[in-house]
Amino acid sequence: MKTNHNLNAANALLLALGLICLPGCQSARMARPSGLGAQTTEWQVHGRAGFNFDGDFSFGPYLVQDVHRGWKKTTRFGIIIGKADLSRGWAKEQYEFTLKRSDGSQACVAQCAAGMDWKEADFDRFLGGRLEMTLIPATTLAAVFDYGTNAPAWKLAAGQKGEDMTLSGVLSDGSRTISVRGTRALEGTPIALTEASGYVFYLGQKSVGAVDVVNEGSVMADPSLPPDLRDALCAASAALLLYRELK
Repeated sequence: MKTNHNLNAANALLLALGLICLPGCQSARMARPSGLGAQTTEWQVHGRAGFNFDGDFSFGPYLVQDVHRGWKKTTRFGIIIGKADLSRGWAKEQYEFTLKRSDGSQACVAQCAAGMDWKEADFDRFLGGRLEMTLIPATTLAAVFDYGTNAPAWKLAAGQKGEDMTLSGVLSDGSRTISVRGTRALEGTPIALTEASGYVFYLGQKSVGAVDVVNEGSVMADPSLPPDLRDALCAASAALLLYRELK
């Protein structure tokens, strides 16, 4: 058991450095979720190799720009979870970014907070009663995606459950809810990472997208999703890609 633990830890380190070569000399990547259809659109992430946290990156028709540690922007929401105003330092990490479409239009401004004190954070209230899970303190992620005054904000709340080393949670705009579940599985090998290789998005019981956070990564989306749902899924994917870089 100790040997397997050491092997997994070593593999996780090598994967983080982009050094593991799977059979056929292919770069390691998240195992493709079985529920995603053959017509699923997949976009490779560009600009994340040798990642500088403050650097821009892109995938498909989306650009992630104005990436900052800490919050420099003012939005109509900020992030308030129950009694905790996270801008006052309740979170161990704060970061923000702007998601833009390839036509130059702005999709949303995102503010994220990771590792807040669970005793000060009421996630159920934050999501309007849509988080039916118990999370481990200080292993949480919250994000608000502000789409402007004419559209509802989407909110992401996720955390670790039990001994699971991945985040799980929900993405909601107050009326619609997408479940987010972490996975440690890798394509082409039974060896799993000790942390997340990616995250899968579910609308009801149907998987509608995923984000691979290993190496440069990729984002997958069901082509039948309406534009606003696709935007929300891609904003959450960007937040999770940046969350990986914080670690």
